[in-house]
Amino acid sequence: MIKWKSVSFTMCLLLCAIILSACAITPAPSNPRVGDPLTIVEVKQRLKSKTQGINLIETNLTKLALTHMDLSGAQLTSSFLYGADFSHSNLEGADLRGADLRHVKFHNTNLKNVNFTGAKLESSSFHSADLSNANLSDVDAQAATIYRSVFRGANLSNVNLKKTSIRESLFESAHLENSNLSNAKVESADFKYATIQNAILVNMQCLKSRFQAASFSGSHLSKSNFSNCTFNDADFSLTLAADVNFSNTNLQGALFRQSNLTGAVFNNANLSYADLSNASFNEAEMIKANLSYSSLNGTDFSDSELPSTNFSKATINNTNFEMSNLENTIFFKANVINSNFTNAELNNSNFQEANIDRSIFTKADINKTNFSFVKNIENAIDLKKTLNTNSAKF
Repeated sequence: MIKWKSVSFTMCLLLCAIILSACAITPAPSNPRVGDPLTIVEVKQRLKSKTQGINLIETNLTKLALTHMDLSGAQLTSSFLYGADFSHSNLEGADLRGADLRHVKFHNTNLKNVNFTGAKLESSSFHSADLSNANLSDVDAQAATIYRSVFRGANLSNVNLKKTSIRESLFESAHLENSNLSNAKVESADFKYATIQNAILVNMQCLKSRFQAASFSGSHLSKSNFSNCTFNDADFSLTLAADVNFSNTNLQGALFRQSNLTGAVFNNANLSYADLSNASFNEAEMIKANLSYSSLNGTDFSDSELPSTNFSKATINNTNFEMSNLENTIFFKANVINSNFTNAELNNSNFQEANIDRSIFTKADINKTNFSFVKNIENAIDLKKTLNTNSAKF
């Protein structure tokens, strides 16, 4: 009995020794995957032997300092790069589709033509980075920081840029269709010729930025602040822009066709040569705005504040100014045809040499209003009924 126990114990020891020996000689994986982090030494060794674009697909490079490296054309699809640092590195033409790039630093990094499609870029920072012609479609870059970086011609369609900080950066000719920039803070950035159609820009804070000839068609801009920005020749057609602040902006030649700008503010804005046809500016505020040579066909300015605004030589057809404040407003040589000024405040306004054919002035306050050399005054409706013979000038 004792001998049998001794033999059994010996066999157990032998079996354990065999198992431990097998484990000791099992080789490590030759191609580490996510969960098996590489060291910076291993990355550099791979770079030395590469002939074309290092292959780091699905590799774990968490928090590695990958600075001052030539990673051009690198294959980093679905890699885990959380907290990594690519400062001063060259990743031109790299493939980062589906990669986890949260909290990654791209400072002074060459990212031209990089494919970021579907990548995670939340809270990442781009300082002096060049992303010209990069593809960032379907990227989540919420709360990212962008400073003095270049996105010329980049594809940012369907990108989540909520709560991002964008300063002194260039987005010339970039594509931001269907993107979300809600609550983003933008300052001194250039979006010249950018396409920002069907995008969400709610409560966006944008100061001193340039959007020359940019297209916002179909976008939602409500409650955003665009004061002191430049939008000459921009397209805001079919936008929802209620309560937007456009004070002190240059909107010369801009298009607002069929847009909803209820409650918007345009104080001291330049809207000369702009097209506001069939747009709603109900309850808007346009104090001392310039709308000379603008086109207002079927536009709604009812219940709006428009004192000291300049409509000189504008084309105004079928436009509604009912119940609006138009004190000290200038309509010099404007074509004001079939428009409604019912119950409007027109004190000290100037219609000199304007064409007011079939326009309605029922119960309008025309105290000290200048109608000298007006055309088609005989066709104006209820003008003489509301006339105070000692106040208006004909």
